[in-house]
Amino acid sequence: MSKNRLQVIYDKINTGELLNPDEQKLINRLNDIEKTLENAKDLAEIKKKKKLAKKENKEVELTVAEELFLKLIRNRNKIIKTELSYPDLEFLYVKCQDLIVNNNYFEDNHITRIISQRYIREDLSDLFDVAKDEISLFNEIPNEKTEIHYGNLDLFTYNIDNFTFPKYVYGDLVLDYVSHINHAYLPEYVFGDVILGSLENADNLIMPNVIEGSIDLRSLTELNFDLPLSIKGDLDIRSLDDADKIIHPYYHDCVKGKIMTKQKTR
Repeated sequence: MSKNRLQVIYDKINTGELLNPDEQKLINRLNDIEKTLENAKDLAEIKKKKKLAKKENKEVELTVAEELFLKLIRNRNKIIKTELSYPDLEFLYVKCQDLIVNNNYFEDNHITRIISQRYIREDLSDLFDVAKDEISLFNEIPNEKTEIHYGNLDLFTYNIDNFTFPKYVYGDLVLDYVSHINHAYLPEYVFGDVILGSLENADNLIMPNVIEGSIDLRSLTELNFDLPLSIKGDLDIRSLDDADKIIHPYYHDCVKGKIMTKQKTR
């Protein structure tokens, strides 16, 4: 039996073969339909909640995440096509990102689809009052001038000793390949997770002040640096001996999520 058109296209995608313009247009259309259905599903859940509240003669109680999601969908065209005010930029690039990191309410593809259609560097320049050449995006590698990196920052096999990190990372900081650090000042603020799962020990390491997500230090066997002042997610130090003696009780208030040690998980 001969393959239909979609089967041929998906075979090309799986083998890495380039699609012709008509095939790419069809795939884009299918993706748009799928995204529309995803939005509709989330909206249907909210409408169901509203309908139930009305039936029971109660005021509908939406979570902060649901309210923001409704605002995002209702104002989609405005957000994509127009110049945004400071509150709108803050809503799109900060509040919505906070939902992804700390609430895990809706998939970030709702947000990234909208953001991808905007001039991101210009938006961030207006929002944070920094020059455009002081912003790096997604897979770009920050330089000494960079103040803000937007997107996950994965330095792959870069030697991070004496690397100049930006002050702010709006995404995950991925340094999972690093087993030892001689000298590094990590970003002051990470709006995501810090992944140092292979790090065993470090000298002259300055950690971020604030991590909005979790920090993975699962291989750390020696703690000779200060931990972040605030961790909104989890702290994984499962390989650290006597962690409960090393970590002062007051520090538990600095970690909003779980603290995972050899002895127990709080």
